[in-house]
Amino acid sequence: MRKPDPILAALASLVAACTTTVDPAADYDAARDGIAAATGVSGARTPAEPLLTAEEVEATLEDGLSLEEARSLALRNNRTLAAAFLEVGVARADVEQSGLLRNPTLGVAYLWPDGGGRKRIGGDLVQSVSDLWQLRFRRELAEAELRERVLEVVQLASQLSIDVEREFLELLATDESLQLAEREIELAQETVRLVSRKVEAGMARSTELAQARSRLADAQLVRSQAAQRLASGRQRLALQLSLTGDPARVKLLAPAASESRELPAVESLLALGDARRLDLRAAAVAVERADAALALERKRALPDVSVGREGEHPEGGTNTPFVGGFSGSVELPIFDSGRVAVRRAELLREQALAEQSAARHAAAQEIRAAHAAVAALAETREVIEARAGPAALQTVALTRTAFERGQGTALEFLQASTQAAALERARAQARSAVALARVELARACGGLP
Repeated sequence: MRKPDPILAALASLVAACTTTVDPAADYDAARDGIAAATGVSGARTPAEPLLTAEEVEATLEDGLSLEEARSLALRNNRTLAAAFLEVGVARADVEQSGLLRNPTLGVAYLWPDGGGRKRIGGDLVQSVSDLWQLRFRRELAEAELRERVLEVVQLASQLSIDVEREFLELLATDESLQLAEREIELAQETVRLVSRKVEAGMARSTELAQARSRLADAQLVRSQAAQRLASGRQRLALQLSLTGDPARVKLLAPAASESRELPAVESLLALGDARRLDLRAAAVAVERADAALALERKRALPDVSVGREGEHPEGGTNTPFVGGFSGSVELPIFDSGRVAVRRAELLREQALAEQSAARHAAAQEIRAAHAAVAALAETREVIEARAGPAALQTVALTRTAFERGQGTALEFLQASTQAAALERARAQARSAVALARVELARACGGLP
């Protein structure tokens, strides 16, 4: 591909200097497309679009909020993301600025002789021409920085989507814990009444009644803690969605039950992460920016050259009413030859390459760790659900029947029911842990297919 002629580029810049505008609409669209590819959610709001009205937000919340709606609402309504989009517009302005020549300098002299005589008037118009061999490199650097800003917005949106999904799933798990605690309280209250009747009939000891009441108090404490976590989680979700008003009004809709997805092989996830992780793409763009910066510094190291047009109206008594000509100046690189700036740019490029290599290594280890976590938690969930659950529930039923018939003690019944309740909480926690681990695995891979 033929490189653009710097002189023609300079002339084009001179023509466009008075009409240059900054229109980042295409860059906003590029960021929105990148967000859709990274999150699977389209329709992120750009600064060119109005904010969601309170009526639009309430219409989304009216019939309950699903996970898909929560992620979409975050990308359309989050104020931090909206502010980050404007960084793309600023970067576009920098690109347009990088393509402009410096303004010429107009100088005027008004001189008069000490001994009398006619005054002398002169002037000069000077333009630096060093920009001619810097324009292309300045623009390449600005465009690389623009790509970085776009990727930063996409990264922020992708992380926001992951955070919303994590908070949403944690809230559902906390709500389930609250419901389990409510059922435990009902069972504990029934147990207290049952043991009280046995104590009154002389078929149980008062210490057993104290233990039953202690279990009721424990269940009430669990409920209180779950309610506090639920309130805190709702506030965090409301902040992520930039909601106003009481977050307690938001009703979450649980995703439809689905069969457990098969965990992909770690090798395929490593390849996926290498292709889709935004931080790796950002590291590659950082190397491109460092290359552009180095090329620009090498051009800046050349001496600055200026040319100009001079004219003077001489003293009276001469036959020449006007004297004019051309002038020029060349920077003398005596003290600063530009070598230090070039070497600094070289070191920054080496640093960008080293950081890119480190990011790739860290990404691979992160994916492996997230994959191992999902596998381990899924195995734990299967053990709890398939083995311990039915046995514990059967034990509770048997010990309760035995206690009611006077063939067992209240202590045995309390221990069995306490273990069953703990197991039910463990089952819920295991399911939640697997779901959250899969979210983390998706983040580590840059999104699962």
